[in-house]
Amino acid sequence: MPLSIIGAFWLISFMLAWVPGADWAYTINAAIKHRTPVPAVAGVWAWVT
Repeated sequence: MPLSIIGAFWLISFMLAWVPGADWAYTINAAIKHRTPVPAVAGVWAWVT
C-alpha cells in the first residue's frame, strides 16, 4: 500500500477527530444565547447514548 494513501487516511482521521462538529456549534450557540450550555449538552448527550 502506498505511503501517500496511509498518510491521507491518518490526516483525514485526525481532522475528523479534532474539528468540532455540528453538536459543538449548537452547544456553543446555546451557551452564547442562553448563558448556560447545560440543556444543549444534555440533549446532545441523550442523543448519543
